[in-house]
Amino acid sequence: ARSTVALVTASSVASGSPVEAYCISLDGQNTILPISHNIMGTALYHPLSSVPSPTHFLPLLVTVVDEQSQFILCVECLTDGDGNSCLGQGNILASVVLDINDEDSVESFEPPPMSMGSSPEALCCCRDGFIVAIIRRLSLVFVYDFSNGDLAHVGKCRLNQYIVDAAIREGDAHNGADFVE
Repeated sequence: ARSTVALVTASSVASGSPVEAYCISLDGQNTILPISHNIMGTALYHPLSSVPSPTHFLPLLVTVVDEQSQFILCVECLTDGDGNSCLGQGNILASVVLDINDEDSVESFEPPPMSMGSSPEALCCCRDGFIVAIIRRLSLVFVYDFSNGDLAHVGKCRLNQYIVDAAIREGDAHNGADFVE
């Protein structure tokens, strides 16, 4: 099965520039849906609990947004306009404030020189029932289990370095996942 939506993110090379995110329908109608202007990071997500289709699926949208200096992880539905090719944002299924303030010292790491700049500020990785949110400059990794439709906190760690990139893959354990930085 394939997603009926693609996700594109863009920003200027200037540090601190906002990330622009767009969902694009892949049904031949070229529908473009701009996502919120305060996006720090985003990903498309196909949870295990979705009803499988043999040919296609409409993914969920995972975002990390900055709302008044609080970083919020959100999972929301995308809508397809009941088949009339009008892509839209639906209901927020779950959200949680990422707790960055309980660290003894919230140290910020300078990004290394990178050809594409330091955007996005956050990375989102999704696999099976897991959603990982990464705040790159703070070196913080948050792991949530979304398999029951809620964002259940699994863990949090600090890697003590600027996080350039990350991925999530199937783990060795049954229904597990490994985080790769």
